[in-house]
Amino acid sequence: MTPLYRLTPLLLMLVVTVARADSRFLDDDDVYFTYRPVAGGNGMCGFQIRGIHMSRKVPRPEWDINIDEIVAGDTRVVGISAGAFDVTSNDKAIMRNSRPPIAVLSFTVKGDIQPINTKLVGTPNTANAIRGVIDSEPAMRLFEAFKTRKLITISLTYQDGTNNVLQVRGWNDLRKFGDGAKNNFFDECLRGIAPYSNIQRTMP
Repeated sequence: MTPLYRLTPLLLMLVVTVARADSRFLDDDDVYFTYRPVAGGNGMCGFQIRGIHMSRKVPRPEWDINIDEIVAGDTRVVGISAGAFDVTSNDKAIMRNSRPPIAVLSFTVKGDIQPINTKLVGTPNTANAIRGVIDSEPAMRLFEAFKTRKLITISLTYQDGTNNVLQVRGWNDLRKFGDGAKNNFFDECLRGIAPYSNIQRTMP
């Protein structure tokens, strides 16, 4: 019988291997800034993650995650919508296959040990996409990470018990004075200013 102390390093190696297999680092081109500048007390400013949409490999997974601050008068809500899919063809006429609904969705920011949890609301739609909200204080930390390009880890657990870990950096503001902390599209959007055209890439 193999001694337990010899098995332990092997088991640890297997755990690390599985964790790495489930973890994906998304490209800068997978992150978009989305906006309806807040004017007259109404608008929406946020970020969209379109995980691996640019790939032509099939089959492949894809993720759609939207994180938006929605302003309606005196009400401000940080809303989340998210879904996961399997792509079996590059033919746009062939629909993606919806994966099981997300049951747990959370974010962590490098250097911040406190998780940013999503409170799911309602029921999944016909594509198994879910909706949720994030409390104000954690949402501020998440938006700050997007504005300053800190590493963000997204943990997803699905209703069938499977999970994924995605890692991404925030929006890259390439303007001369777009330094993230003081001058950035997100805060300008909340003040009712539409972004300039010389941005990193086309915004959906």
